[in-house]
Amino acid sequence: SPHPVWEIAPDRVVSPSGRIALLGDAAHMASPRTGAGAYTAMVDAVVMGECMTRASTLDEALAMYNADTVRRGKELHRSSRRAASYFAPAGVTPVSPRSFVEGPSVAGEL
Repeated sequence: SPHPVWEIAPDRVVSPSGRIALLGDAAHMASPRTGAGAYTAMVDAVVMGECMTRASTLDEALAMYNADTVRRGKELHRSSRRAASYFAPAGVTPVSPRSFVEGPSVAGEL
């Protein structure tokens, strides 16, 4: 498609303070081609509940949730990038959002 598609797979979905935990697309957003949006939000909610049940402390539960969600997010990101390559116009390589936003760098401008 002619417009950019944003994908994220963060290294952390629970803030260091433990006061913020991301779920669903906020934690791991893939392209619409994956059809994973609502599904990942529901899985995150179930995983969060299981972590809260199994852990002995809130910090332990959030660490368990973070590890599981980051792992699943990175898997989803890899699969989304593979899918994007099938839909990219001939001769066009999908780029990361950071590359798109920052644009090409020109040596010596700094």
